[in-house]
Amino acid sequence: MRLIGIPVALLVGVFAWISAGQAVFVLARPLAALVVASVLYAAWRRDGAPTLLSPLALLSLQSLALYSLLPWLLLGLHRHFMVNTSALLGTYLGSRAEALVLGFAAILAATRLALEPSPWRGSSPGGFLGRRGMVLALSAALGGVLLFLAFRFGADTMDDSARQIRDGLMPMALTAAALLHVHWLGRPRLHLRFALAALALGGVLVLAGTGKPVFYSFGGAFLWWLVASPLPWRRCRLPLLGGFVILGLAAITAFAFVRDHGVWHRLSHHADEPLRILTEKVVDRQLETGWCFKNVMDESWRIGEPARALYFAAALVPRVVWPDKPSLSVGGDLGVRYCAKDPAWHHSASVTLLGEPVIEAGALGLTAALAACLGGLALLTVLGGRAGPVGLSLWIGLAPWLVDFDQTFAMYVANGVKSILYAAPVWLVVLWWWRKEEGGSCAE
Repeated sequence: MRLIGIPVALLVGVFAWISAGQAVFVLARPLAALVVASVLYAAWRRDGAPTLLSPLALLSLQSLALYSLLPWLLLGLHRHFMVNTSALLGTYLGSRAEALVLGFAAILAATRLALEPSPWRGSSPGGFLGRRGMVLALSAALGGVLLFLAFRFGADTMDDSARQIRDGLMPMALTAAALLHVHWLGRPRLHLRFALAALALGGVLVLAGTGKPVFYSFGGAFLWWLVASPLPWRRCRLPLLGGFVILGLAAITAFAFVRDHGVWHRLSHHADEPLRILTEKVVDRQLETGWCFKNVMDESWRIGEPARALYFAAALVPRVVWPDKPSLSVGGDLGVRYCAKDPAWHHSASVTLLGEPVIEAGALGLTAALAACLGGLALLTVLGGRAGPVGLSLWIGLAPWLVDFDQTFAMYVANGVKSILYAAPVWLVVLWWWRKEEGGSCAE
């Protein structure tokens, strides 16, 4: 039974592809949503609450919600408030690019159900660290954040080695913080103090320009607290979920205000500026990324070079071994070529995880990238499920690098592998301590 989701997901993807550009495509979105919800619910009933925190599940939900359902629902309702959205960007909706996103989301969710049942269902994970694990996690979390801030506000220029150390601090610190979050969840008073301290440090990190990792990790931590809580759903957990969503949207808007030097000028001229900024972040950004992906599909679906189908394997080769390795940061070039940006534009654009493989090798490149993505995330999901609360903490801590649909695929591979390696010293030691004890505890 667990394999039935894969052919159903493939059928939904084929239907979306065939119906793209036609009126019947309106059925593809609810069908994909139904498949994703059904298979994840079945996996949840079988494997318990940790199912929803696996990278396969989170990436499926993110791609479906942010790059199909939400833009479709809100495009018409909020068109009056949109600053950058045009009819041209709206052409992504109903295209073959959106059809691929729907199929991708359905297959990710179906793969989660197809995996072997997890031996750990998330029951009573609190207190698993013990004294040694708690000291290690506290040191790694606090030390990692402080060192990152020292690098961030210290030297104006850094060599490659210093930059590699700085980039490795965030995965280590967030994974250690996730370990503490899962460990203290069963002790409300200590967990409340930890949560307040984490919010304070998270706010500092956001002001330091690291908003996305903080939002992803905090979102994953809150989701686990929500599904693991004994509180009743209707009276407590659903209102809390709604409040968290509203608070998150407000935080995103506030972050944009802080980052924008002209915020006070904009507020004095536009009373609805907060709503405009929020709509830009929640709808416009995804629509523009989808439109760029549509342009990729129109130009490169049958033109890519088959010999470059495994181009992303270069991301696994360290620059120490390959000093002349081409840069993986190609967002600026993609913005000019597929997003109609001016050549003088100095920012990065995205064509989603699915766009770059199509550029490099057409349909064959996309097939190879999907196989690598599904295989890697499935392996991480299986290993994380066997590692109990340690694996769950790893999923939460590394969510910013494993569950980001808005980046190029080669960068996704490179960042995902590096983040796992950076966090490895902490979670491998904790995992060894946890495995060493018969009861699954690190206590001495």
